[in-house]
Amino acid sequence: MKIVSILEKEQNDYADSSTCRNGGGYFQPLYTIALDNGATVVISDTSCGDFGSRISATYTPDGATEPTESCYYGSMLRDDEWESDIPDDAEWLDLIWDSLGYNIPTVSDIE
Repeated sequence: MKIVSILEKEQNDYADSSTCRNGGGYFQPLYTIALDNGATVVISDTSCGDFGSRISATYTPDGATEPTESCYYGSMLRDDEWESDIPDDAEWLDLIWDSLGYNIPTVSDIE
């Protein structure tokens, strides 16, 4: 499995490098990743600088209209708010780590 393309869109209209640590100008990218098997991975990073991280990820197989795997995690959430139904053997996880640096939790990571 390989990445075909990565589209990045800024979600925060006020993103600003001079205020991105604690001033509200946080960079909050939305990544849409196309895989060579026809699947799509979407990562929404709504983290808030030094205040912490808040990330969701979904995996939608080729031909599907809705994601079949998803997770929601980050340091801005309590541990009991973390969610994941991503299987431990999901092949796409290493691709995301290698290309974007997101360590997406699987089912066993949050048990």
